[in-house]
Formats: sequence, C-alpha cells, structure tokens
Amino acid sequence: MGLNLHNRSSKKLKMKDLTFDNGWVWVIYRIDDPGTPDEKWHLQGVADRKQLAIDLCLNETYLIGPVPMNTALPEGRITWIGAYFPLAPKNPSQPNKNE
Repeated sequence: MGLNLHNRSSKKLKMKDLTFDNGWVWVIYRIDDPGTPDEKWHLQGVADRKQLAIDLCLNETYLIGPVPMNTALPEGRITWIGAYFPLAPKNPSQPNKNE
C-alpha cells in the first residue's frame, strides 16, 4: 500500500507523484533502544540531498528518509517508504557501503 498524502489544498497526492525536484528533503533520526518499550526517536537534522543525509549519520543507529515539503503527513502509523539505516551492516560479517 502506498503512502497517500494531502497538500493544503486537499488534493490527494501519492508518493510516486512527488519528486525531489518539487520539494523533498531527507530527515535524519537517531533511534535509541529500537523495538523496545523504551524506543526513542531523536531528530538529528534535515538535508536537501540524500548523500548529505548519509554523511550526517554518525553510526548505525541513524535512520534517514525522504519527506515532502509543504505537505500534511498522515497522523496514523505509516510505512515510511524510502527510509533506511544507511550505516547498518547488511549482514553481520559485511558492513553496509553507502548506497
């Protein structure tokens, strides 16, 4: 299921309809204790380019994901399409090279 977004004029937008050229940014979070009741998300920054967002990550606890500018996001839980941990190992024996 895709992420449905609404802009201020109430026009329904879909993730595939938006591009970084029309106002997307990368949001950077640090997540403490993921998957536990004590899980905490800390906003660490916003970048206008994916590579810059990756460069701002300090370790594998950092998550980056695209977010459209000037668009109301859903209030409920969503699947954040495009979000990932750029420094997390792909498998225990091989670290992730930046995409």
